[in-house]
Amino acid sequence: MRPCHRYFAPVLAAFLFACSSTATTGADPDAMAVAYREGDAQAPIKMMYFDDLVCEDCRTFSRSAAEPLRTTWVGGKKVQLTVIDLAWHRGSVAGSAAMTCAIEQGNFWEMHELLFERQDKWKRETDIPAALQKYATELKLDTAKFATCAARKDHQRRLDAADEAARRHGVRGTPAFIINGK
Repeated sequence: MRPCHRYFAPVLAAFLFACSSTATTGADPDAMAVAYREGDAQAPIKMMYFDDLVCEDCRTFSRSAAEPLRTTWVGGKKVQLTVIDLAWHRGSVAGSAAMTCAIEQGNFWEMHELLFERQDKWKRETDIPAALQKYATELKLDTAKFATCAARKDHQRRLDAADEAARRHGVRGTPAFIINGK
């Protein structure tokens, strides 16, 4: 791990605090791009987190700062967190579909963390969807529903909308964060 990654959480916390007085309101032009949203809609801070399940820096962020962000900031009703999942690496589309299918069964964070934890393994598999199906079994998801969901072709629409949201916000790499629209 690079030494700078241990500073993700405190730097993010300072940034969130600094941005807390400039929340935006109105219609959500990125609604189609959203993979997952958590937190109070009235929270003063709206944070968009762009990730890619095959991105190593996203994995590092997830390991070091995602839980404190969720517990302290989202749980404390200070932040509404919106996750926009991008598919910019080999295997990302299947990983994103697996995460979406886990969301349908109420297991977003469990699948999200498992995919990052085992990123080095599943992203190199010859049959990535089969490997991800095993993770669904491990998480005790309804595997028939998971398989049906994963086989749907509509996941690409959300990923296309996510790409458009990334362009609109000037995101050129992951992880990326947009706080209150900036």
